[in-house]
Amino acid sequence: MPKHKKNGPLSLQGAVKKQLFKSGVELPLKVLHRDSAAAGRGLPAYLHPSSLQQLLHDGAAAEPQAQEQQSSGSSAAGSSALFLQLASGSDCVLHARACADVAPGSIQLDEVQQANLRLCAGEVYKFSVFQHDSSAAGADDAAASSEEEDQQQQQQQQQAEQSMQEAADDSNEDMEDAAAAVDMPFELTDLDCEVRLLHAQQQQQQQQQQQQAVQVDAVALTRAFCKQCCWRVLAVNEYVVAEIPGLPPLLLRITAANTLTAEEQQEALGYHCFRGLLTPDTTVYMTTALSQQQQQQQQQQQQQPGDVADSAAVTATQQQLLQLSVADANPNSAALQQQQQQQQQHDAAAHVTKVTPPVQSRVAAAAAGVQLLNAVSRAAAPPATNVVHVYTNDGEWFPVKKKLLRPCIALTKAVRDSGDSAPTVHVDVDTLTFDRLLIFLEAQALQRQLPGFAIHYLDDLQRAGEQLGLRSLQEYCAHLKGTRQAALGVYSFADVQRANASGKVWLLLDGMVLDVGRWLPEHPGGAAIIPAQSLNCDCSRFFEMYHASRESFLYIAEFYIGELVPEDLPHVPLGGKQPPSSDFLMQLREYTAFRQPMLAQLAQRAPVTHLGAGKARSAAA
Repeated sequence: MPKHKKNGPLSLQGAVKKQLFKSGVELPLKVLHRDSAAAGRGLPAYLHPSSLQQLLHDGAAAEPQAQEQQSSGSSAAGSSALFLQLASGSDCVLHARACADVAPGSIQLDEVQQANLRLCAGEVYKFSVFQHDSSAAGADDAAASSEEEDQQQQQQQQQAEQSMQEAADDSNEDMEDAAAAVDMPFELTDLDCEVRLLHAQQQQQQQQQQQQAVQVDAVALTRAFCKQCCWRVLAVNEYVVAEIPGLPPLLLRITAANTLTAEEQQEALGYHCFRGLLTPDTTVYMTTALSQQQQQQQQQQQQQPGDVADSAAVTATQQQLLQLSVADANPNSAALQQQQQQQQQHDAAAHVTKVTPPVQSRVAAAAAGVQLLNAVSRAAAPPATNVVHVYTNDGEWFPVKKKLLRPCIALTKAVRDSGDSAPTVHVDVDTLTFDRLLIFLEAQALQRQLPGFAIHYLDDLQRAGEQLGLRSLQEYCAHLKGTRQAALGVYSFADVQRANASGKVWLLLDGMVLDVGRWLPEHPGGAAIIPAQSLNCDCSRFFEMYHASRESFLYIAEFYIGELVPEDLPHVPLGGKQPPSSDFLMQLREYTAFRQPMLAQLAQRAPVTHLGAGKARSAAA
């Protein structure tokens, strides 16, 4: 299979903390490899009926799409079919059916399904039932947290939202229509598929001898694709193998998916579509990698203001892409060398500085081996005028809808611009911070739960709010800082020992108290090593030994719950055979400047003495 990104470009499921669509049952299943050449392509995933019943939780969850299929007279899926996703989150969704031939506790997948979900045969993964119910998203978020700490965080979040409501109302006069569109449809209106040869290298020698690409009727390919995938959930960057009699297997990659029409997308806020349900009403566009690249170049020329392309350069690029469709991917190919020489002569005569399009040879060979016939292209959309082209201080470009930027008073002139082209602004904000700022603006505009930003992002976000005149973000960051500071505590060594004895995982790191219990399953070194080595001691030496990258310092703020009382510091045993190095402690303290208010508070605090305190400290030591 060709290389691909880990998640879709508009992924909302790949790395989220809590799943929006998730059943209560998570079932570990061992992945078994199925030979698609022998069993047939396009088959669903198979698992034992007992496993299916466990996932359905004795009928508590049902597949809405199966009911819809039955009502429409389709026999593609029945009562023994369901949709599965990885319990940890996955863009791609499996269509699964029960099969008694599969061993209990296993799931049978072909190579394409394994590649889509990034799974390895022989390994065990947790699966859950996929259920799409956008109207219940808020309820799922609320029900996902049952622990006392989660409830406290929700209360703090609600207080933050209430305090922000007045500021949001002032800038959201015409956001009501956008807020009403929170519940997006799930049925796809249109879909883009990129077509390649499945085994391009095996077909390469034959094509070189024949000097022609495989001709594929786009209409017949669309019929085969829809027959195989109708009433299934498809995601961006998902692969599907389609077969047409008389032709080699074709690899289709989903490159775009929309549940709204182009007109609806212009008006909608918070529209991030990366998957949906393929129905008989979905319009499917077939294209190749090379033709897609030409379309992207044309779109960039239309969208980016002030960038006028030389017609000779455009013609030269198109000629090169067309030549790649018949040339071998080998850079020493005689046809390719001849084309390059002719292109160099053409550029020299026209005084054109040519930039070679970034097409990898393997991808070019796979795409060049296919020539689509009767393909219908997506209609070119006119340049949008309801957006502002925002350039960050590190050179990235964001086309942002004017409605979303209206609360930013520093961008008022660009937002109110009524010209025939989209205005351009440059902001002194880095890309990552501006991306988080957009997340805040979207949540505020759609009246959704405001994001709980990590504490080490708040200073940058607050400065960005000052730069753009976004008062609501400044106040929200200040509120989060105050809420986080109020939640911090001062603990004795005995408090830490009692917490660990009760099942929690509290660590002591240079006087900081860290609660890492909820993070243990995600620890790259495994969930067992920290409780085995680092409880009830100063774990600074272990942290230095196992974390060569200082990137791990960035996570400390997420676990920080307070400080150890200074009088107990001498009584905490050191973890490891020797103390941490002075260089490590210096860097650690540079990365943990967020603890300075707590340290200042401790410096002004008189030591706490009470009856039995000395006895408790000696017992703890």
